[in-house]
Amino acid sequence: MDRDIYEYIKNGITIEGNPTEGYTVFTIPTQHFKIHNLDELTAWAFENEIRKQKQHDELTSEIFKEVQKEIDENILNQLRGGEPNPDIIPMNTYESTSKRKIQ
Repeated sequence: MDRDIYEYIKNGITIEGNPTEGYTVFTIPTQHFKIHNLDELTAWAFENEIRKQKQHDELTSEIFKEVQKEIDENILNQLRGGEPNPDIIPMNTYESTSKRKIQ
């Protein structure tokens, strides 16, 4: 390992595995990533994994925003009297259904 990686691991690091099968490394900024041997734990490797994690987070955020936008549009459409979406169960229907099952 390299002394330059201290900034990347000072808040904690978990390394699981063995020299034969390789290792899984975890830090908060990188999340999980795999390496073959401990010599791969360099500042460049951590920077690369942090970059990958940021890209993943941005993509995930975009996907969630698109899904939320579609859900919001479907709900607004129903509130305006549009065609109901069978995937969205109105609360009053759910409550009346659950009450019938309890009785």
